[in-house]
Amino acid sequence: MLLMVDNKNHHPKASQEVQVSIITKERDNARELVKQGLRPAHVRRAERLKHATDNTNTFEVIAREWMSKRRANWSPYYLRQVERCLEVSAFPDIGRLPIRSITAAHLLEILRATEERGAETVAVLLRQWCSAIFRLRYRP
Repeated sequence: MLLMVDNKNHHPKASQEVQVSIITKERDNARELVKQGLRPAHVRRAERLKHATDNTNTFEVIAREWMSKRRANWSPYYLRQVERCLEVSAFPDIGRLPIRSITAAHLLEILRATEERGAETVAVLLRQWCSAIFRLRYRP
């Protein structure tokens, strides 16, 4: 007997075997944590909190915080320029990523795409603004 799931045929027994292997791995991981003197429930809670913290420290959240701190020193025109550039060029690609997971390769890809569309000056400004955003996040 085959089941249709997402337009794919699955055999129920194979699915059960996968579930059993996952449960077995989770059990083994929990036993290893107990051997290390850790409580598995506390470790899971810490992982959930870390994940929630990562979600609040996305590039877009930090960038908007940076813009709000600089807003008083900028003209309305310049503020709109910064917001628009980040919204068009950076946020679609890296806006939802935790800022710690963004690599130089992510930024290089964005900057090259900006240059390829003929906006070399905007790419330079975007690099400067992204650098300032990262400095805000990692300032001691």
